[in-house]
Amino acid sequence: MAEAASNSSFLGKLGLTALLGTAASAVFGMFYAGYVNLATPAAPQNQSLEDRLAATGVLATETEAIEEAPVLSEEEEALILFNKPKHSYYLFPIPFISNLKDSKKLVTIELAVSIYAPPLSGDSLLSALFTFDPAMRNVILGHLLTKRPDELITRDDRQKLTDELKQKLNELILTGQQDEDAATIDEVHIQKLVVG
Repeated sequence: MAEAASNSSFLGKLGLTALLGTAASAVFGMFYAGYVNLATPAAPQNQSLEDRLAATGVLATETEAIEEAPVLSEEEEALILFNKPKHSYYLFPIPFISNLKDSKKLVTIELAVSIYAPPLSGDSLLSALFTFDPAMRNVILGHLLTKRPDELITRDDRQKLTDELKQKLNELILTGQQDEDAATIDEVHIQKLVVG
């Protein structure tokens, strides 16, 4: 009797193994059949239609579809990678505090400027910003003196202020430069603005 129980246990394990193996084989077979059917391109259904489309240029032929990219030398590739534009930022170290026009109120504003330029021209402009800091502060404070408190309330007012400051700062930086491709300030960012 013990031998019969052992035999039935063995047959049960063998049957379970065969059942699982069959199920795994069926799943693998379906996966393989689906992969083969979906991975191979379909044969043309209407050859005359495809010929007409190819003749009109709507359907590109295989040779037309594969266009070769221009071949660059290693030096040209290195120059492109090296000279790729990047973002740089200059944060004014001290906030600006100014009187406002026709008011007893003061404005306190913290500003940063961003530059988007190739590394060589962008880095030279960034170092020039450190040199121009006193002159830029003078231009910014002078412009803030022309603003009334009601001109600094809405988001549009602040965007207008940043656009005006960007124009004035770029005029200051480009004064006396002959290089037309010189980097300029891309954006002026208001970090904090308090009117009180």
